[in-house]
Amino acid sequence: MVAGDVAETTGDAKQAMDFIGDRDPKMMVKYLKRRKSRLVDAARALNEFRNAPKGAN
Repeated sequence: MVAGDVAETTGDAKQAMDFIGDRDPKMMVKYLKRRKSRLVDAARALNEFRNAPKGAN
């Protein structure tokens, strides 16, 4: 998901792969998938929940 976020933000798939430390162009297909916005929203909400200060949940 991080690679997809980097690719979407920068418009550069190579930079996204560099960001996650993978140099195999064949793997780009697996990492850089278009995701339904609902799934992205759910993942971000979960991440915010996990990173919230203790007792705030």
